[in-house]
Amino acid sequence: MNFGIIASVNAPLDENRIRYTVSVLVKAHPFLSALLGYEGESDKYYYDITPNPQVELLFKDKPVDGIYDESVMKEYEKLISVDWDLFKEGMLKIAFWKEGERTCLLFVFHHLLADGRAALSLVEEFADYYVNGIEPEKAVETLISSENFPAGSEFPLLFNGKDVSGGEHRENNYGL
Repeated sequence: MNFGIIASVNAPLDENRIRYTVSVLVKAHPFLSALLGYEGESDKYYYDITPNPQVELLFKDKPVDGIYDESVMKEYEKLISVDWDLFKEGMLKIAFWKEGERTCLLFVFHHLLADGRAALSLVEEFADYYVNGIEPEKAVETLISSENFPAGSEFPLLFNGKDVSGGEHRENNYGL
């Protein structure tokens, strides 16, 4: 399941600035470097944090007349109409259009990356840095312990196939 957020920011489209802004977000949010991992022996999945950003940037040639432009919705429908192979591609795709002196952007998230609230915060952080240079705060990412679930629940957390459900924090190792 994928969902999107469309926004318009008060700054001209600058591919280099966009790429740099995304790199700043990746440093603050390690999940933007994650692929889906699988451990066959236990038949369990995990977030595989890679050394490289896994955000796909799509720069569109045709300018748009705002967030309600037909091209934006067509791109959204195109991005959600196919299944993403999360073992090979990341969980976020961002399309950009020139919109006069502004930039129109479309963030499309896989639900394993973010819920609606977290997604909106990420878009706001992108806009804050891209337009005003306001650094995002580094996300405090910790493993969820089985103690966080109701009694009797089971939700093993894995990193590279090892069960890490004990609630330990390991830098850049996140279980699903």
